[in-house]
Amino acid sequence: MKKTAFITLLLVLATPCFAQVPKAIFHAPTSDVYIGYTGTFPDYGPTLATYRFDGVEIGYDKGLSTHLGLTAAGMISSGPFKGTLMSGTAGLKWLVLTGRFRPFAMGQVGYSRIKATNMYNYDYKYPPNQQLTESGFTYRMGGGVDFQFSQRFFWRAIQWDVQPQSWGRHTPYYQNVGSGIGMKF
Repeated sequence: MKKTAFITLLLVLATPCFAQVPKAIFHAPTSDVYIGYTGTFPDYGPTLATYRFDGVEIGYDKGLSTHLGLTAAGMISSGPFKGTLMSGTAGLKWLVLTGRFRPFAMGQVGYSRIKATNMYNYDYKYPPNQQLTESGFTYRMGGGVDFQFSQRFFWRAIQWDVQPQSWGRHTPYYQNVGSGIGMKF
């Protein structure tokens, strides 16, 4: 009885592992493109969503092996203070699993630029309608989950990363959260 219970328990717990065995098309290194919504949440303001930027992110991934790939992303968002936030980053992506359910981690470096009106008028005594433009080095670290729902198309259920922005007098940590669709080719 104990052996039967142990074997049954082992099979039940091992089933999710075997369910991840990919078809050959999902296993091969490929390229894919992704487009989706991104919400950027700066760490300043009374709450996390006070100065939220809403925008779009376009990404490209090139598989180097089953788990490792190169990734590049461009993002443009608009937000408070008539603000526009743009960034372009590139780096590495690590697929934890390679089946239909694909969690991943990524790290990227790049360039970011923000243009806003009256952004610092509450902290500094700038004249009204002062337009500010700042740019600099940035990096992104985070991860997400993709669901492959056909041989060519996938849904990025969630992507989250933290992106420090090296503006002149401070370095806020922006958190990006997004979701969208992608295509393999």
